[in-house]
Amino acid sequence: MSDVLRAFARGLISQLHPRMLWLAIWPFLLALLAWGGLAWWFREDLLLALGDFIGELSLVSWVEGALGMIGIGGFKVFLVPVAFLGLLIPAVVLTALLIIALFAMPMVVDHVATRSYPDLARDARAASFGVWWISLFNGLWVSGVFVAGWIATMPFWLIAPLALMLPLFWWAWLTSRILRVDSLLEHASPQERALLIERHGRSYFLLGLMVSLMNFIPPLFFFAPVYSSLVFTHFSLQALRRLRHQDQPAPAAPGTAVRDMGPVDIVDNTAEPDPSPPSLRSPS
Repeated sequence: MSDVLRAFARGLISQLHPRMLWLAIWPFLLALLAWGGLAWWFREDLLLALGDFIGELSLVSWVEGALGMIGIGGFKVFLVPVAFLGLLIPAVVLTALLIIALFAMPMVVDHVATRSYPDLARDARAASFGVWWISLFNGLWVSGVFVAGWIATMPFWLIAPLALMLPLFWWAWLTSRILRVDSLLEHASPQERALLIERHGRSYFLLGLMVSLMNFIPPLFFFAPVYSSLVFTHFSLQALRRLRHQDQPAPAAPGTAVRDMGPVDIVDNTAEPDPSPPSLRSPS
């Protein structure tokens, strides 16, 4: 838990750097302009499609009937724009997170590594183009699961506790699954990456859970993607540094090398005196 809190504090310090502040703005603005333009251009068709889809849900019909019994009507009409925003906002944040993961993450990692972990060597394969494809493949399949799960569980938002728990869970899952890989690609070998993800899986999800709370607090959601990347990078590089220090052999104590050689036969080359009289000794 102390490593998680330390990563949050270090991520906040890194976020205040002008370079990171600018990096937090342009991916979000780019995603907002792209999705906002599409939503405005196709808003009528999208609202009609959402209305038809929501009208066919039995759970929505049941809730509308229950509210109608107490004199509250128009539930479906109210639900359509809410569902529209419930799809638009995640699309914007998800796109900003993918832009950062695929294109801006090298700048985040370089910023953190050069200032806080200059002693941490990079993996030799990180210079190859292959790590970009790993990031792309991981980002695409995680995003696909996220979108499918988000849409499939939206009807359950009508149940009061799940209206907050489900979106928070999906944001935490998405963030942890993408950034735990991208934060290690530059420095960790595939073996080190697999070991750290297995060892710190719960901590990564906890990090994702905590940073995902920013998505529900305006205007903090503007900074959530980059700040999440900084927090995960600090946590991952610190964990990698500790792992490599543990794998280094401890310096040998004095005398260890001699003991490790096993028993040693000591040969005394000093000649023993001849006990025979001098007259009986053979001439040299």
